[in-house]
Amino acid sequence: LLSGYAKSGDISNAVALFEEMPERDVPSWNAILAACTQNGLFVEAISLFRRMINEPLVRPNEVTLVCVLSACAQTGTLQLAKGIHAFAYRRALSSDVFVSNSLVDLYGKCGNLEEASSVFKMTNKKSLTAWNSMI
Repeated sequence: LLSGYAKSGDISNAVALFEEMPERDVPSWNAILAACTQNGLFVEAISLFRRMINEPLVRPNEVTLVCVLSACAQTGTLQLAKGIHAFAYRRALSSDVFVSNSLVDLYGKCGNLEEASSVFKMTNKKSLTAWNSMI
């Protein structure tokens, strides 16, 4: 239901439903984060991510990181993004092709070409997306 609201662009009902959920798992957090980023609500996505990481039984995954890194790239929130990059590295998520693509894109958009290049070089499977971000 949450994803349905989000896909139809009804973000207010998606957020309301999310807030009413007695328990939120990683897929529900990811659904609301994706809904926000896909609808240009980048600050809201970052705020939700900050709430998510304070939940004791919820562990962000690759999908989570791609969503929040996209929001960081759009808002220029480089300090938070660096923390997320460190988190991804510690959890062995930074080698995921989608996470590494998001990191290259983020650093490029934030003007940190040195870090974008570093992530790109460390990426084992360089996708077309990563190449385009570097160009």
